[in-house]
Amino acid sequence: MSHLWILAQATDGSAEGQAGQEGGMEVTSRDADVEGQTSTTTGTKQEGGTAEDTVPTTPLPIWKNPSFVLMILLLVVMWVIMFQGPKKRQKQHQQMIQTLKPNDRVRTVGGILGTVISVKDDEVVLKVDESNNTKLRVTPSAIHKLASDDSE
Repeated sequence: MSHLWILAQATDGSAEGQAGQEGGMEVTSRDADVEGQTSTTTGTKQEGGTAEDTVPTTPLPIWKNPSFVLMILLLVVMWVIMFQGPKKRQKQHQQMIQTLKPNDRVRTVGGILGTVISVKDDEVVLKVDESNNTKLRVTPSAIHKLASDDSE
């Protein structure tokens, strides 16, 4: 464990009065591994030894710590990026499904192109081939986008 020691001489207002004294010293130690924990030791050298007082200082509250504020800010940005973008696309897709009408050209998730014949709550009927009159019944979530959006 490494310590950082700072020595300072206490002043009582008279510089020449302390020239002959050895007392009034303040020692501050701080652990390099633990941030925010500082203890101060003051002592006056007397004939028989030293009298020491340890006064721990309180660390900063967590919300005043700059790294904590930065971490919260990064979490908010990640939340917006991860969840708000997909929600926006999901709302656009849901609106596109609700506005489907017959004779719209659509492309499914599987890449099949077709023309909408009818739209119900839980299924969409697509006409895939004109010559054989082939029809597919798919769920609305299988519609990827309108084929008219591809040409634009």
